[in-house]
Amino acid sequence: MADINAGLNNLISQYGTDAAKAKNGIDVPVKDQKRNLTDKDVFMTLYIEQLQAQDPTDPQDTNKMVSQMAEMSSLEELTTISSQLDKMTASFTSSQAISASTLVGQKIMTATDKAVLDENGDMPVKVLNPNDYPSATLEVRNTDGELVRKLELEGMGESFKWDGKDDEGNMLAAGEYEFKAAATDKDGNRTKLQIELPAKIEGVTISGKDGTELNVSGVGKISLTDELEIVG
Repeated sequence: MADINAGLNNLISQYGTDAAKAKNGIDVPVKDQKRNLTDKDVFMTLYIEQLQAQDPTDPQDTNKMVSQMAEMSSLEELTTISSQLDKMTASFTSSQAISASTLVGQKIMTATDKAVLDENGDMPVKVLNPNDYPSATLEVRNTDGELVRKLELEGMGESFKWDGKDDEGNMLAAGEYEFKAAATDKDGNRTKLQIELPAKIEGVTISGKDGTELNVSGVGKISLTDELEIVG
């Protein structure tokens, strides 16, 4: 048995990992880690040498060896799975970036109180009325703060298209306008309502701290994973 242990120590000194050498009292020289054998290679080399050198009348306990082999096999499989997941993540990020880039220049409905009226004069507007108030009003103001249009929303539903005209039916100039909506309950109390207006996607931020994000004019960054309503 002494010869076997001496032989194993000799193998460990040649092929063993730093941890194995230190455990057996062998000095660990400083060398290029890239030239070291893998833990799996070292394990199999030691295992085969031990089987060849063991005393047939007093064999080594192989149960621990078998257990270690199973653990190493499981670790190798987990490493392979992790590598495959990394490749899948990279592929998904690339695909997501391509999809996001096609949205640049388009408009989406988003929570904001300002929007740009195009020359064609049509603008989709959505007023959220979660409490089903019986009546509500929508005010439209220009950049000078002047009221140019006031709409009664009762019977119009939550979503509609503003024609871009003022209260006298005149077409307003293209540009930015501010919107405010409020509802009146049965007791006459006024409550501000949230509005969704079209906003232009100006760019895309890929693989940021919050993943792929859309850079929306006048709003900021919106996650690509959010539910988006594209309106052109």
